[in-house]
Amino acid sequence: MNKVLFFVLLTAALVLGGYNLYLIDYSDLFADKNFVASVSAIAALAAAVLWAILFISKKIEKKTKS
Repeated sequence: MNKVLFFVLLTAALVLGGYNLYLIDYSDLFADKNFVASVSAIAALAAAVLWAILFISKKIEKKTKS
């Protein structure tokens, strides 16, 4: 995987997660309008974690092959 592509996708996931966290109305957490933003923020942050795990596993794979 190309490092530039990895960092672009990781940045996009983090930005989307941050944006969705910004959209949540924290004064009324259990409102219906917060559901979509909450789920989207969780999904975006989970995607960022998965990208980080993939990047680390690729680095470990390179070190074990050499």
